[in-house]
Amino acid sequence: MPEVSLLEPLFQKAIAIFRDAIRAFADSDFELARTLKSRDKELDALTTDLGERLVVRATENPESVPSYLDLIFVSRALERVGDHATNIAEDSFWRDQAADIRHTHQATEI
Repeated sequence: MPEVSLLEPLFQKAIAIFRDAIRAFADSDFELARTLKSRDKELDALTTDLGERLVVRATENPESVPSYLDLIFVSRALERVGDHATNIAEDSFWRDQAADIRHTHQATEI
């Protein structure tokens, strides 16, 4: 199924966020940790966009609906990688700066 390639940008972004979260934690790099929330929002947007694109394709190609659903579930799992990585970054920031930034809404705050 050629649509599998649509997951590549999500995969690349999720892995990059995860690697940077681990690096921020291991190196006590609170400035790097601060950047991850906005990057996770970008991953969220990519996930939403892919889901919408796959729904359109599913309506055009009903026999492939199970495969499209599988791709949507995989994209959601990749999005969760970004969420968990952001949690690591928030914990790292807390450890290093004694500031709770978990429920902030501005991308500049983490």
